[in-house]
Amino acid sequence: NMKIVENVKDAQIVVTTKSQYRRSPKVITNAELDGTPVHILRKNTVSQISEFIKNVDSYKKVKSSIQEALEDAENAILQIQNGSSSVQLDPQDAYTRKLQHQVLDSNSLVSISYGKEPERYIKVFKKTEKGW
Repeated sequence: NMKIVENVKDAQIVVTTKSQYRRSPKVITNAELDGTPVHILRKNTVSQISEFIKNVDSYKKVKSSIQEALEDAENAILQIQNGSSSVQLDPQDAYTRKLQHQVLDSNSLVSISYGKEPERYIKVFKKTEKGW
């Protein structure tokens, strides 16, 4: 079952158009930071919306894996706060890593991606006075 909600915090997925997404509205940014998947339609057409509705179940699976990856980032924050010098996260796709970087940056930590796709991963460090 699908329903439209007024508050993005109640959404399981956010759907927007490419042109709207490029403007980076706060609602989209907040959804991404909360780990809510954002689906971008090329255009606001019936065919684009119909195709999205047909595939909506796959987005629920994506949200679950993104939520897990964000929890990994939160655990890394705790490990660094408890004295670890660095923490390596599991490999993720580019979009998920971007969200992890945002969470880590908002907690004043340094995060650097290493490796090559599909095994690219993030390593987390505490900021130091030497430029990090």
